[in-house]
Amino acid sequence: MFPERVGRVLLDGVVNLLWFSTEETTSVWKKQTADTEKVYEGPITGCALAGPQGCSVAQRHDSAADVDAAIQILLQKAYNATRKNTFVPVTSADVLSQIASTLGDPTSWATFTNTTYPEALAAVDAESTGLSSASSMWHSLLKRQRRQMSDTKSYSIEAILCSDSVDQRGTTMEAVFEGVIASSRTSSRILTTVWPSAYQYCPFWPVRAVERYQGPFNRTLANQILVANNKYDPVTPLISAQALVGILGDDAKLVVQNGFGHTTNGSPSQCFDQIVFEYFTNGTLSESNENVCDVDTDFKVFTDVNTEDILASIRVA
Repeated sequence: MFPERVGRVLLDGVVNLLWFSTEETTSVWKKQTADTEKVYEGPITGCALAGPQGCSVAQRHDSAADVDAAIQILLQKAYNATRKNTFVPVTSADVLSQIASTLGDPTSWATFTNTTYPEALAAVDAESTGLSSASSMWHSLLKRQRRQMSDTKSYSIEAILCSDSVDQRGTTMEAVFEGVIASSRTSSRILTTVWPSAYQYCPFWPVRAVERYQGPFNRTLANQILVANNKYDPVTPLISAQALVGILGDDAKLVVQNGFGHTTNGSPSQCFDQIVFEYFTNGTLSESNENVCDVDTDFKVFTDVNTEDILASIRVA
């Protein structure tokens, strides 16, 4: 909106501005989760590589598919327990929410597999057998998390997102739910259903901002900006960052961090840090429109397993 006032700016974890300016947010959400399942390959592959000594979900010689199967068994057990008794403390949605919260941060993957998963499994098994101690322990954790969320809940995100969004008028709640179900089958079985996304509110938000900006988006900027994105991001897929750089042309340069998670902050990269340092210190950027930086090899996601190991295993698979 004010291209002549743009200084040195880093955009990390990019949304697609054309989607948001032309489409209703409920349809945008499934596009933003386009890479979620690719991110999920990261922790299950790393867990398999670490084996039982580094990841409690894995058995000896397990593959990533085997680790996923163990997690799916837990989800099925939780679902079955809820079918028998709708008042059980731990549901499959609770477990999915815990999985979803870890995808954006590789530093939390081992905590989920080695702490959250066994606690959830014990809780769900307790529900199935009628024993309540383990289930109550996990339920207490969930209650604390929900209480913290409710105590700090504001609707500022919805107000900003929805006020700036397209209002197609006439969208029904039924259509929104059908879209969520369809997206869980075609886009992401994890995030489309369990994340309480503000996107679903917008068809029913009562106002739209009078200053809502609809373009143009290819204005000439006072300075080149730096755009960054992980290769595998669960909520802002790389294609969105690439689209933005394509629109801005010579006014933007893209750095792709060859790793997982939402924004580059979750994994250290001396390569990326150096690019950012040079940019903010000297204003210098690479001539190439797209540069790639690897995550530091000494950053271990699981015991003796780094991001490079995981990516190599996924490529082979």
